[in-house]
Amino acid sequence: ATEGYVRHRLQHVGGTGEEFTSEAIEMIYWQSGGVPRLVNKIADFAMVYAVTADKQTVDATIIHELMSDNIFLKTVDPAKDAAE
Repeated sequence: ATEGYVRHRLQHVGGTGEEFTSEAIEMIYWQSGGVPRLVNKIADFAMVYAVTADKQTVDATIIHELMSDNIFLKTVDPAKDAAE
């Protein structure tokens, strides 16, 4: 679902939908939990990272670098943690 969502959003703003690799989108899904607002924010930052690296495509390396920079705070689900 996240892959279709990202590709649709890219096409909606004039892109091809192929600006992100499937692996990068999978990483975005896992980092965002599939929450659309977080998917958008991570994807937006990833495109900035790609431009600064002079890359035409956002790949897993860019997502890894972005997440390693700790720009996004991870939230924890207390109910899930209590069950584990």
